[in-house]
Amino acid sequence: MADQDLTEARPARGIEKLWARNKIASLEESRVRGFGTAYVDSQVLDVALAHHLTSRLTSLVAVDVAPGRPVKETLTSAQVPVNLPDGWDADAFLGETPAHDEQHAAAPAPMPAGIQLALLKGPEAAVAPEDSGVVLPQTATSSRRLFALGVLFLVIAAGLMLRKRTASEGTR
Repeated sequence: MADQDLTEARPARGIEKLWARNKIASLEESRVRGFGTAYVDSQVLDVALAHHLTSRLTSLVAVDVAPGRPVKETLTSAQVPVNLPDGWDADAFLGETPAHDEQHAAAPAPMPAGIQLALLKGPEAAVAPEDSGVVLPQTATSSRRLFALGVLFLVIAAGLMLRKRTASEGTR
């Protein structure tokens, strides 16, 4: 290794962060070697806070102190138009909606036949007045049928296990 002249050394940034990371790692390893948890935690906390590092005990939070709007400016609110998929009717989907500009109210493009069917309403008889607008299909399987099927499979499994056990005992 060549000798280096330290008279030409100059200060550099970042070495203290590297040292602090290694110090925290060393302190964390000392917990395994039997040092007290409270002592190690206090040392890790001190090093991490002094060098603005995250650790097992610390985290960093960014705070934006710049105001988002001038202090004297009043807040305003406005309705933002809702973007629906092409071909959907906002009045049918969301109820009555406020009028939009004519440039945004372009005629919907024709849709493929399969998709049009998905957007059509069902027959009025399918929706009872007490429904809240959601119609679910009544296609559930009977729980009694599933229970009986489960018991049948358990009996078959128990029979196969018993048969295998008696067959293995007979070969001994």
